[in-house]
Amino acid sequence: GGGGGEASGTRGDINNPIDAYAALEVEYGSSLTVVTRAFRDRAKKLHPDARRGDRSSEPELRRIIEAYQFLKEHLSLSNTEPPINPGTGATYSPSE
Repeated sequence: GGGGGEASGTRGDINNPIDAYAALEVEYGSSLTVVTRAFRDRAKKLHPDARRGDRSSEPELRRIIEAYQFLKEHLSLSNTEPPINPGTGATYSPSE
């Protein structure tokens, strides 16, 4: 047997897009569509239900969830204009 190849010093925290893309094993700069597909695919494989209740993959599952959430935020920020904050004098109000 042999231990898993643990990345040096990383506690599974996703702090930048590079880590997030790497965690999901998709090419850096991939679109949210690609990221989502990769996330669902990996989450399905890692989920305890798919592994007969084996929870050994849970840390990795948590990591890809974190990566996915990071990228979802990252990509929605970079691909659309910033959201209009209330109180900045924006005239557009869809509720009226």
